[in-house]
Amino acid sequence: MIQLAEIRDRVAADWTSEQTAAALQKLADGYLAELKAGTSFADVAKRLDLPIQSAGPLTRGDTVPGTPGALVADIFAAAPGAAVTRRDGDTLILAILTGTTPLDLADPANAPILARLRQQYDEQVHGDVLALYTGALRASAGVTVNQSLLESTLARFP
Repeated sequence: MIQLAEIRDRVAADWTSEQTAAALQKLADGYLAELKAGTSFADVAKRLDLPIQSAGPLTRGDTVPGTPGALVADIFAAAPGAAVTRRDGDTLILAILTGTTPLDLADPANAPILARLRQQYDEQVHGDVLALYTGALRASAGVTVNQSLLESTLARFP
């Protein structure tokens, strides 16, 4: 049996973490409501005596140093002008998508992005064609897989 004294520090840390998360979420909701009501981002930052940091332009695969990786994905999911929040430990990050710029396919600076897109597309098409081919081959040959037997056999080996 575990004694409270043995886990007291862990319980206190977990409780503190949950309370911090709830308080940060409440703050985030309040700031988002202010922004939706028309308060400017600059006014909110000034009132909190915090600097505004700009990052960008960004692509979907970019990261912003000092922020969680999911923040960029959150920003790309937002509409231009919309605010998003992301918790990073005991820090709350408030970000606004100020605009989007369509990819200029003719700009030589975008060549590396286009090359990555082509490579990803080629790999996905290759995988899809291979999966379709092997599926059709199995079907024509009458091959079946006993999935439950396969899983129970694999479960025996760690």
